Order: sequence, then C-alpha cells, then structure tokens
Amino acid sequence: TDCWPTIAEAIAAANTQGTTTMAKGVDVAGRDASGIPGALALAEQADVVVLVMGNDKTQEHEGIDRRDTALPGLQESFVLQVLAKGKPTVVVLTNGGALAIDNLVTRPEDAPYALVE
Repeated sequence: TDCWPTIAEAIAAANTQGTTTMAKGVDVAGRDASGIPGALALAEQADVVVLVMGNDKTQEHEGIDRRDTALPGLQESFVLQVLAKGKPTVVVLTNGGALAIDNLVTRPEDAPYALVE
C-alpha cells in the first residue's frame, strides 16, 4: 500500500455528502485513447469535474530535462474534450517545472473553470 492517498482518494474522503467517481482518461505520456470515452461519460454525469494533469518522473527529474513544456501525451486534447462538455471543471496541474497551457486558458462561454497548480 502507498503511504499517500491519490488525489481522487483525497477528494472522495472529503466529499462526505456526495459521490465521487474516478476514471483514467489518458496516461501521463501515452498515446492510448481507450480510456477517454469512459472518462467523458463520467464527466457528462458529474456535477463538477476535477482533472489531474501534468507530468511525472518519467518526463522530468534531476538530470533529465523535458524537450518542451507542453502537457505530455494526449492530456491537452483530453482536457479540451472535457471542457467542451460545459461542466464546472477544475484542472489540477502536478508538475515539477513550467507547463505550457495556453490552449487551456480559454474555455467554452458558459463553462465554470479553474486551474490549480
């Protein structure tokens, strides 16, 4: 067992009056899109969506630098698909260095939205 809860586990523990669901839409740096339909279906049913995006130690750590500052893999595309649902959305960025999120700063007209880093 891990010592620290995942972000989804921590949200579920704090959400005592509601139901928390979780789906892995995309891997941190992979190109596998097979989890996206299920994650989008959950987002469609949710009152609020929390997306956790960023990078991990496979992209950046002491002695290893990233080639660019873009969100790795399919993350940006996935976030844009979720934002298009128009649901209140919080995007939590977990990263060791700067991330270029210029395309995520704007959102559909009526979609409440927050970025947390």
